[in-house]
Amino acid sequence: MPSDRPSRSPTLLAWYHRLLDKDTVKPEDFDEDLSESDDENCSHKGSEYDYYYELKSKREDRKEELKSKARLAVQNRKEEARRFEVQMSSRVKEIFNRIKKEEAENPKKIYEKEDMFVRGKRFGLYSADFVKHGFTGGSTDKLPRNVEFYHYTDVIYGPMPKSFRKTLYDDGELEGHVDIDGVQHHFQMLESTRRGGLKKFTIKTSKGEKLVFQFLDSDHLILRTSRKLAFADPRPGGSAAPGTFVFCEIAQGEVTGVPHMWDDKEEDSDDSGYY
Repeated sequence: MPSDRPSRSPTLLAWYHRLLDKDTVKPEDFDEDLSESDDENCSHKGSEYDYYYELKSKREDRKEELKSKARLAVQNRKEEARRFEVQMSSRVKEIFNRIKKEEAENPKKIYEKEDMFVRGKRFGLYSADFVKHGFTGGSTDKLPRNVEFYHYTDVIYGPMPKSFRKTLYDDGELEGHVDIDGVQHHFQMLESTRRGGLKKFTIKTSKGEKLVFQFLDSDHLILRTSRKLAFADPRPGGSAAPGTFVFCEIAQGEVTGVPHMWDDKEEDSDDSGYY
């Protein structure tokens, strides 16, 4: 507190009166009511108001300090999220590059690959570009991003005899939904694939939005969507985002290969990992 007697005018703001009798005012002392407005209807003249304007200036400095810290915290979280997306996407890109090399060296090799199975699986979607242009620092960033392929609706799950497999597997129709920003986009594929590879499958959602899938193997896919579909909620950097987002997909729950329902063993199987 200054040596001169500061003003105690009731026209001065509440935060000032709260701090008036403190011997030493620290930056964090302003935090209690920092969100309250500093707007005043009139200015104050006279030396008795010097301390008020001194505290007011320090209060503004504190506001800027906290805003700067908040912006830095958001940037740090964004960079951490971006690194995670890059890490997950790199796993899919490695498989993509391996398949690309294999198909270039031996175009017929695709017919020698193991059967692929995605029904009943949920895939997480990863894209560093999505974080770069869409990270908000708020609750929107925690919304799920995934693709889910539905099971056959008329199948009783459990061990299946070989005689039943072919009919079931040759059914190319595949249904599911893409979930981004809390919005589900349902789709139906009239054509799917039994073998992994780089072939692109273009379909439309029930709302007419285009999706392009590449089924690399049972656990790794690539999905291309429009910016409009990816950003269901407006984002600060949305206008600078690419027109098409490329998402790398990884099956959730460390699911690999085909589910137990294809085993020949006549025993109970746990399909919980495939829902």
